[in-house]
Formats: sequence, C-alpha cells, structure tokens
Amino acid sequence: MEFFFAACAAAGAEWTALRFPSAALSVRIIAVLFTGTRMRALGNMLHECAHGIFVHKAAHNTFF
Repeated sequence: MEFFFAACAAAGAEWTALRFPSAALSVRIIAVLFTGTRMRALGNMLHECAHGIFVHKAAHNTFF
C-alpha cells in the first residue's frame, strides 16, 4: 500500500509539472519528501520485524 501512495505522489508531481511548468520544482520537492516519509515508514516496519516485535507470531514477522 505504501508503494501505491508513493507511486501516486510521483505521478501527480509529474502531471502537475507538465501542466504548470512554473510550479514544477516545488511540486517535485513535495513529492520527494512525501515519498521519503513512506519509505521511512516501510523501513521502520522492517526494523520491527527484524527484532520480532512487529506482530506476535515469528512466522508472520519473517513473512513481512
């Protein structure tokens, strides 16, 4: 799901950049920051899985 949000943000930034060239830089910066927050969230979940505390069952942590 996180990847979907990041992909939508990137696609929206590119669409806006094509429609409004004067706002391209600011829109792309916002998209990069948003994508970075989603990647950070995914990294936090992976970290918790590595410690075995994201979910109760060890097999589920391994799956994630």
